[in-house]
Amino acid sequence: MTTTTIDNSGTIFNILYRPERHEGSENVNDELYNYVVQTDESFENLSRKEKCAGLTAKDISTGNFKRFRFDRIVAMNAIK
Repeated sequence: MTTTTIDNSGTIFNILYRPERHEGSENVNDELYNYVVQTDESFENLSRKEKCAGLTAKDISTGNFKRFRFDRIVAMNAIK
């Protein structure tokens, strides 16, 4: 597993998440996935008229940015 550099711009969280899609496939079994991420910013969903629909965060293990909808986050615990 590759670990990316963590900067001081966002809080580190452990997120337990139930995505609609995971790695390009529909999550038909409603499985939960765990992510350790560094928060970046919130995002809005204009098509649903949601001013604050979730957050964007950098996955610590891959360095990739991911989006997490608030209504699909099961648990979110601050680590650092």
